[in-house]
Amino acid sequence: MRRAITIEDAKGMLRSRQDIIDRGLGERELAAAVASGVLIRVRRGWYADGADWRDLWDEGRHLLAIVAVQRESSYAATPFCFESAAVIHSLPLYRSTPTVVHALIGATSHSRARPGIVRHALRIDRDDVTEVSGLRCTSMERTVLDLAQRMSPEAAVASADAALRRVAMHGHDHDEDLAVAWRQDLLERAAGISTRGIRKARRVIAFADGRAQLPGESVSRVQLHRLGFRTLDLQSHIVGPDGEDYWTDFAFRTARVFGEFDGLGKYRTEEMRGGRSMEEVLLAEKRREDAIRGVTGWRIVRWESQHIASPESLGGATGIIRSSSLMPRPTARVETHHRRCCWHWVSVRSMGLGRKSRQEGPRARSSTPSTNLGSGMPWGTVISTEDRWSSSCAQARGDRSSAQQGPAQVSRTFKAPCACAGAFLFLAGGRGRRPTTVRRLVHTKE
Repeated sequence: MRRAITIEDAKGMLRSRQDIIDRGLGERELAAAVASGVLIRVRRGWYADGADWRDLWDEGRHLLAIVAVQRESSYAATPFCFESAAVIHSLPLYRSTPTVVHALIGATSHSRARPGIVRHALRIDRDDVTEVSGLRCTSMERTVLDLAQRMSPEAAVASADAALRRVAMHGHDHDEDLAVAWRQDLLERAAGISTRGIRKARRVIAFADGRAQLPGESVSRVQLHRLGFRTLDLQSHIVGPDGEDYWTDFAFRTARVFGEFDGLGKYRTEEMRGGRSMEEVLLAEKRREDAIRGVTGWRIVRWESQHIASPESLGGATGIIRSSSLMPRPTARVETHHRRCCWHWVSVRSMGLGRKSRQEGPRARSSTPSTNLGSGMPWGTVISTEDRWSSSCAQARGDRSSAQQGPAQVSRTFKAPCACAGAFLFLAGGRGRRPTTVRRLVHTKE
């Protein structure tokens, strides 16, 4: 099982070329050790033990590269930024593997191009630069804002949740006032920025929740959001039959179901097992689940890392797609028009799942606030696109003859599950038929 390391650990693991030669290893032996994997060349002139390297997460490996860059005299005072600053702050980089070290251009720098390092010309305040264990980098708040612009919604939310957790969580107690103040501060900073990705960053900041304990829980929230869930209870407290305190990752109160993200670390990592064997951990988890079910009468669904790669895989693995009691059921009133006028057109396949969509014309009107992650429009705002005509439109209003004649204008009210992991609301009558062009959609909740 891979492990995480601190900055001090990284400093102790890194060895210079001169240090290795001083210990009696010649140039040929050094090259042979690198070729065989006994030593890993982190950066020119800096090496790490191969066995230790293979035990590290990607963040730990990148931290070694950062320390190697920092030990070069020309970069000693250069603040690190972006993914490198996130690693220094111990923020997770969900399924992201940095290939270069990111730093700011210093006052004496004349070039951005150096092997293994990218330097960025950013305008930042002095308050946005801090020092962590001897490494200068952008502050945690500035780093979260930068990552939210650059990274995928999943990785950005995981980092933002981890940063907010340090501010608003004290054990299992969540301070909502501190969380609101943190979000407001970052949103005020984002209001003065107009760089690429800032809209996505604002959505990520508004979506952040420090109650997520692991990156997998953060990504699970993103995928559940894309499935249509807007109000989830996080870290719900349950008192066991003998007064024990239990917390569950997610609670679907309408369906009386608890959801649990099962990270493998608590079973495989000795530090998280607390000196217990894997069998003892599994038995304790079973007793915990039995106690929660016995007290509440609710059932528990579990999922793992491979299930949160997409909304469809999460919905299929947990049975959310098949459970009608779990699915949110919004009501959509749609007015359609045959002409291709100045409205919003998007692909049906991408509706409601936070995917990027092709957009033409002004933003469509909707009563739902824009909180969708990974898309420029609100969830479930637009249903269909691109085709100017569908025969089922004419059939919907009872005019079968016009289905063969050409364009027509129809206005109807539809009430159905909207964008629930493949169970799309097709205005034109279902999968395989050409959808109707949407002129306006009003999205409401029951």
